[in-house]
Amino acid sequence: MLIFASALKNPLQDPVEDAAVWVEGDSVWFAGPRKELPEEAKQDEEQIDLADAVLAPGLVNAHAHLELTCLSKLQYPGSFVEWIRRVLEAKQALPAEQADRAMPKGIMQSLLGGVTTIGDHLSVTGDVEALLYSPLRGKIFLEVLGVVPDVAREVYAAALSLERAYRNFPGLLEIIPSPHSVHALAPEVLDQLLEKNHGLFSLHLAESEAEQRYFCGNSGPMHDLIASRGIRSERRGASAVQELAATRHLDSRLMAVHGNYFSDEDLDRVAEHKMSIVHCPLSHRYFSHQAFPMEQALERNINVALGTDSLASSASLSMFEVMREARKNFAELDEEKIFAMATLGGAKALKLEGQVGRIEPGKKADLIAVSRPGRLDPMKAIFYAKRVMFSMIDGKVILT
Repeated sequence: MLIFASALKNPLQDPVEDAAVWVEGDSVWFAGPRKELPEEAKQDEEQIDLADAVLAPGLVNAHAHLELTCLSKLQYPGSFVEWIRRVLEAKQALPAEQADRAMPKGIMQSLLGGVTTIGDHLSVTGDVEALLYSPLRGKIFLEVLGVVPDVAREVYAAALSLERAYRNFPGLLEIIPSPHSVHALAPEVLDQLLEKNHGLFSLHLAESEAEQRYFCGNSGPMHDLIASRGIRSERRGASAVQELAATRHLDSRLMAVHGNYFSDEDLDRVAEHKMSIVHCPLSHRYFSHQAFPMEQALERNINVALGTDSLASSASLSMFEVMREARKNFAELDEEKIFAMATLGGAKALKLEGQVGRIEPGKKADLIAVSRPGRLDPMKAIFYAKRVMFSMIDGKVILT
């Protein structure tokens, strides 16, 4: 298939005007100026001319909770721990028909918002098949949690069962049992899980002030919530990162989600172990967290990716909105750097950088197109898009 557009924009590269992309099967074979198309490509009879559009690699949402899409009207109660309680209550009270619509709605909103690759956190009771049957590429992190050891073991067993059941599913999403966080999982189950030979785990780390107080001072609402389950707090470090280091589980297989309250020491350890951090600017605004340590992370050459989080704490599942929020919050970052975080950064965080992140020969044919009114600068056309006008994943047209 040949795809033509007025421009092609890859991250950290100059735009290509009057662009063409040649797709064979699930991969890109050529991407560049139309005039440089190889003769073999010109013989391809299947062609799409997107005219005044900008082609770009599909965006990577490195952290989402699509099953919470139906909780979009949840108001923040002023306390992170109280918000957790309200999410749990709202999920339990959700009518079955609304719960069934959550995942399909989340998938469609993600696709319209430029996403082709996702790192989704899903409960073991969530609609895993709806996500597996979607066109999205990426990872499904089955959340293992439970501070009560017997509960944690049951959830872990359920996650392992789902992983085995769908191991050979012919889609683009890999299922990985993964800890929700350090503090929300019984230590013995956390140890057992992180000893598994998986190439990637996704953990919520240093997300909230309540978590910080729990580890640093053995106090606060998170401590009280866990204590109410009959669990005595005996943490093995002054932060989740320090605990992972103390138990020798800190390594490059861990993707740190949020990281809003990382200390300098934590960031040094994250950098040393070549971990990625996923920043979710819309949920960061919702919770009014302290400033995300973007400058400190980039100074240490830490890979930073971007995510939406869930509609229970975010205004949108659009990665265009996420990029714009990040641009507003970090004056030191230009649009190009933020676009790179939403493509290359996410691909690296999910360990898919060999497949996605740029439109170039050898990469998977995962790409989007946005309108370009008045031949707008290609980077600005992408950055200020409201939705995609075209989407392709694995060489298959998804949206037109």
